Amino acid sequence: MRTQLQQTQAEIWVAQWADAGVIGVCHIAGVRNLSTAGYAEIMELAVRADWQGRGAGTALIHAAKDWAQCNGFPRLRLRSGVHRPEAHGYYERLGFTRSRASYAFEQHLPGDQ
Repeated sequence: MRTQLQQTQAEIWVAQWADAGVIGVCHIAGVRNLSTAGYAEIMELAVRADWQGRGAGTALIHAAKDWAQCNGFPRLRLRSGVHRPEAHGYYERLGFTRSRASYAFEQHLPGDQ
């Protein structure tokens, strides 16, 4: 028996500046599951190196937070590699807390190139 659990909910925002073009991007997706009320996860957050520290990333995170709340998600989550301690401090200054350490596992499927 197969039952569809969730409807895909996702958004992508692009930050632009007048003469600079695209300076950042944020991709968020909602995750609903059986055991909890689910969460929204920032799947990708990137700001051009020459624009970091000028507020674009913070604005994108605030947009993600607003989106999560408007769509009924009680938590906002993101993942950051262990090799990025400067990013960890940035996220903590924005109110994120470290929730757990884990390993990521993946398996390449037929047709993956």
